[in-house]
Amino acid sequence: MPPRSSRSRVAAAPQKVQVAAPPAPARAPEWLRWVVLGLAGFVLIGKCAGPVADTDAWWHLKTGQYIVQQHKLPVPDPFAWTTYMWKPAYAGEEVTRYFNLTHEWLAQVFFYGTYALGGFPAMVLMRAAWMTAFCGLAGWVVWRRTGRFYRAIGAALATMAVAQLWAADRPQYLTYVFLALTIAILESRRRLWLLPVLLLVWANCHAGFVLGWAAMGVYCGEALWLRLRGKPPADERMLWGASLGAILISGLNPNGFRVLQVMRYYRLSSMQSQIWEWQFPKYWEISPFTVLLFGAAAVLLVRWRKTRMADWLLLAVFGAAGLTAFRNIILTALVGSILIAAYLPGREEKKTWPDWLVMAALAVVGTMAVSQLIPFWAAAALLAVTALIWSGRWLPVAEGGLALLLVAGSVSLMHGSFHLDAAEWKFPVDAANFLLQHHIKGRIFNTYGQGGYLLWRLWPEQQVFQDGRALNEHVFLDAQRIGMNADETNGKSGEQLLMDYGVEVIVVDGFEPVAGTALYLPAALADPSQKEWKLVYQDIHDVIYMKHPPPDVPVLNSLNALEAMEQQCEFYVEHGTATCSKGMVDVFNRIGDGTRARKWFEVMQAAHLGQPFEVKK
Repeated sequence: MPPRSSRSRVAAAPQKVQVAAPPAPARAPEWLRWVVLGLAGFVLIGKCAGPVADTDAWWHLKTGQYIVQQHKLPVPDPFAWTTYMWKPAYAGEEVTRYFNLTHEWLAQVFFYGTYALGGFPAMVLMRAAWMTAFCGLAGWVVWRRTGRFYRAIGAALATMAVAQLWAADRPQYLTYVFLALTIAILESRRRLWLLPVLLLVWANCHAGFVLGWAAMGVYCGEALWLRLRGKPPADERMLWGASLGAILISGLNPNGFRVLQVMRYYRLSSMQSQIWEWQFPKYWEISPFTVLLFGAAAVLLVRWRKTRMADWLLLAVFGAAGLTAFRNIILTALVGSILIAAYLPGREEKKTWPDWLVMAALAVVGTMAVSQLIPFWAAAALLAVTALIWSGRWLPVAEGGLALLLVAGSVSLMHGSFHLDAAEWKFPVDAANFLLQHHIKGRIFNTYGQGGYLLWRLWPEQQVFQDGRALNEHVFLDAQRIGMNADETNGKSGEQLLMDYGVEVIVVDGFEPVAGTALYLPAALADPSQKEWKLVYQDIHDVIYMKHPPPDVPVLNSLNALEAMEQQCEFYVEHGTATCSKGMVDVFNRIGDGTRARKWFEVMQAAHLGQPFEVKK
C-alpha cells in the first residue's frame, strides 16, 4: 500500500486540561490553636471554680470522715437522732434509707481525702478539674468523629453552658465524667476492657452508674441493628462481652442491683418529689438546655440520611432523662452538644433549605440562650466569630477574634469566679459556734437545709433532727408542720409535735431557701404570751430557742426574733435574692403589723416579684 500523504489528518490525542485547585483559605498560625485550646480550658475551669456552697457538701464530708476514721459504713446512722423513728411511710422506705446511707461511700471518702490533703481550695480545684474533664470529653468525641478542632471546642463550651449549673461538691460530678468517659470508650471502640473497671468504681461512688448501663445498651442496640441489616460490626463480640461484664461487676457495691428498685421508690416518696432538682424542667423556655435538646433533634431529622442508630438512641434516652428531672438536663447537654457539632453541615457540603433553616434557628435561639449567661455583645460576637470560622473566610481574623473573646472571658473569671474557699456566709456558722461554746445538750430541732452544715460542725457532740440525706419521710413532713407552726386542723399542731419529739433546742432560720417562703415558727415564738421557749440567740441566719437555758446563757427579748427575720431577709436581698420579701409581707400581714408589711411589699415591687398579697392597713 502506498504511504499516506504527509497532508493526511491524524487524530490528535485528547489533552488533559489542568484546572487549578481553589486556594486554601488563609489560616492563623498553628500556635494560635494551642492558645485557643489553653484559654478554652481555663474558661471551663473558671466556670466551675466557685466556693464550696452546696448544702449537701457538708454531710458528704462528714460521712467520708466517719468512714475513714471508723473503717465502716455509716449504718446505723450516727448523725441524726430521728432516723429510725416511726413506721415506714411507704413500702420500701427502709430499703431506700439504707441505700441513701451507703451508695456514695467511695465518693465521700474521695471528698474527705481531698479536703484532708488541701482543705477547701483542694475541693474547689478538684471539682473544677472534673467538670472540665466532663466538657473536654464531649469535645474529644466530636473531634474524633469530625476531625474539626473548632467544632470540638464549641461542643465543650456548649456543654459547660448547662454543666456550670451543677458544679457542686456532690458525687454527681463523678457520674458526669464517668458517663462521658463511657461514651468516649464506646465511640472509639478502643480499650473496651476498661468498661468493667470503670463500672466497678462508679457503682461505689454514685447510683448514676445505671447511666453507664444505658450508654452501653445504646451501642449494643446499634450493633444488633447492624447485625439485622447484615452488617455486623467487627468488634461485636468484644462490645457485648465488655458491656455484660461491666453490668455484672457493677453489682459489687453495698446495694447490689437494688438501684432500679430504689429509683421507683423515689417516685413514691413525697419527700423526694418536693426536692427542687427532681422537678420537671421548663422545656418551653429558651435556655441552653432546650437549645441543645431541640437543636440536636432538628439536626438529626434534617440529616437523617447520614445519622447512626446510636445517635438516635442516645438522644432518646438522655433527652428523655433531661425532660423528666431538672437534675438530668446536664446529660441532655452532653449528648446534644456532641450531636449538633457532629452533624451540622460543613462549608464544603451541599446544603438544602432545611439545613439552612436549622442553622439559622440554632444561631438565633442559641445566641438568645447564651446571652442569659454572658453579655449580649459577647454572645453576638461569639456568633459572628463562629460563622466566620464555619465559612472559612478571614480565618486569621476569626481565630484571633475567638482568642480575644476567650481572653476577655478569662480576665472576667480571674476577677470574679475563682473562690478557693467555702461560702460559709450562707450557713449557720455562728449558731453552731454558740452551741459548741456553751456545750448545749438536748434534742435539737433544725430545718432541712441547715442540717448538713450543723451535722458537719456539731457531731459527735450533737445529732441533728434532719438533713439533706432524706432518710425519714414521717420526720420530714413533721418538720414542715413544725417550721410552719401548723395548727390542729389537719393533724397535730407544731407545738404538740415539738413536745412529742422531746425537743429541747430549736435552731431555725426564717425562710425556705429557694422559694423564700417564711417559716412561721420564729414569728409564733416571738409572742410575749408564750413562756415555754426562751430566745437565747439571734443573728442574720438563725434564732435559737431553748426550754431550759443554762445559767451562762442570757435570755433575750422574744420580740427580737421578728427583727432577726428582717435582718435575715435584708441579708438575702443584699446578696441578690429578694424572694424572702414575699414571706415577710405574709408574716406581718398575719400578725397585723401593716407598717412593716408595706415596707417589705415595696421591696417586692422593687424586685419585680408581683403582688400575691393584699397588704393590710
